[in-house]
Amino acid sequence: MNVNKKITVVWCIFAVVVIAMLFYAAKQYKRPSISAGIDELLLNPHELAFRKNGKEVPPQITALIKRLNENGEDLDALLALSTYQIAIGDTDLAEANISKASIIAEDTATLMVASVLYGRLGIAKKAYAALGKALVTEPDNAELHYRAGIIAFHNLSDTGLAIQHWKRFIELKPGTMEAEEMNKTIDYLMSKSKS
Repeated sequence: MNVNKKITVVWCIFAVVVIAMLFYAAKQYKRPSISAGIDELLLNPHELAFRKNGKEVPPQITALIKRLNENGEDLDALLALSTYQIAIGDTDLAEANISKASIIAEDTATLMVASVLYGRLGIAKKAYAALGKALVTEPDNAELHYRAGIIAFHNLSDTGLAIQHWKRFIELKPGTMEAEEMNKTIDYLMSKSKS
């Protein structure tokens, strides 16, 4: 298997994991049935963003906003709302909500979702920082090191940092097929940098 195919396989695996995480995150929040009055709609910047784009406010958005009005630190609601905001192109509000969730979050799963959403916005440094925060509490989490390496290599163009994370991944998952493939990728990158 040549190196380009290996890198393609790694990207495919990464894409499948990211999609699975987003579906998992979407299932984690509950959507209460809420009917909001027109005054509420007109005063809320999140819902105004939908109206600005000529779209009707989906009931799920209204429910998420209601949850955030009741508890501004509802991480699931912040990240779910960010996903909707990214979909309609309201990237400023999405980034603000992801940033707030990243600051509040202490669990790895939330920080991984925040990292993925930052990635969808094209903000690689913040995506990497969210994983870095998770690595502070879980330095032996192989998946975090793998993802941090992907971001460092593909988005930050920092091969040395990527290799550092991937070597840690290999230490944490010795003898696995993933570790063997990652070891081959590291060897290739290191031989390429010497040439």
